[in-house]
Amino acid sequence: CYGYDVIKTPAIDLLAKHGIRFSQAFTPSPITNTSHTTILTGLLPSHHGVTDFAVPLGESHATMAELLKTKGYKTAAFIGAIILDSKSLAPGLDRGFDYYDNFPEHSQDKGRWGRVERRGMDVEQRAQKWLTSHPAGPHFVWMHLYDPHDPYEPPVPFSQTYKDRSYDGEIAYADSVLGKFVEFLKLRGWYRNSIIVVVGDHGEGLGEHHEETHGIFLYDATTHVPLLIKPPGSQGTGKLVEAQVRTTDILATVLQFVKIPSPKELDGEPLQSYWEKADTADRVAFGETDYPLRFGWAPLRSVRTEGFKFIEAPRPELYDLKADPKETNNKYT
Repeated sequence: CYGYDVIKTPAIDLLAKHGIRFSQAFTPSPITNTSHTTILTGLLPSHHGVTDFAVPLGESHATMAELLKTKGYKTAAFIGAIILDSKSLAPGLDRGFDYYDNFPEHSQDKGRWGRVERRGMDVEQRAQKWLTSHPAGPHFVWMHLYDPHDPYEPPVPFSQTYKDRSYDGEIAYADSVLGKFVEFLKLRGWYRNSIIVVVGDHGEGLGEHHEETHGIFLYDATTHVPLLIKPPGSQGTGKLVEAQVRTTDILATVLQFVKIPSPKELDGEPLQSYWEKADTADRVAFGETDYPLRFGWAPLRSVRTEGFKFIEAPRPELYDLKADPKETNNKYT
């Protein structure tokens, strides 16, 4: 649904058909736990303070799970990688969750699977099992699929279908996991009235700007992310929003859906105006990464607005995004 026609993503395409697809959504951070903390708190990294791995989330910042729990929601999180484990690398991210599916402290698995990463289908099965055993009342479930992440090792048949394109294979596999979960919701009669948000926590460099994965730079290759929202019922069916929005806006959007007042400290705003009132205004997108400090390099900051992007770095960068969408011609003098 984002225009890449050499890969099959029927589940994501279905949600785009039933919901709203945002073509210009941006994360403020190219780091997994930092960006997820932003999604769950509606705050920029410099505001919530989780700017690196193992940095605890301060108790003064409410999470989506905590806010929904005050309205009687049953809450559960199912993670696909140990870097979101709340006992070690993501302390505090489990706040408000009735169940947070951490990794076992003393795993018997000698390989990667089960010890530091879970296949998406394993994550989905755990989510299904929990929902089946807690059927009553409203639910908030966070399902984290880590598969389209280095190293790229999709299972069969995706490793065969996308033999020389393993990253594509991981995306197609993750889509199949999402498809299985959507079918589960339909069988339970929950799909129509569910709010479903599909979002990337960050992108992947794949060689652009000499970055194979992510974390160091703030170019669009790693900060531009997919975002789809399926509202309850038939609101906003099949709409495309081309205005610039942020992952900081997700929490405020969910809270508006369920009629919970947003905390005053939020850095994001609800997105409903884009499909209810045909809003077309771009929102200023900020970017931050302190991860380069680990290598003795400078932290980076960026602002993306009015067709331009400025990156605050030891050697500042300015890009005219309309003329230079790949950010290859630095206009800063």
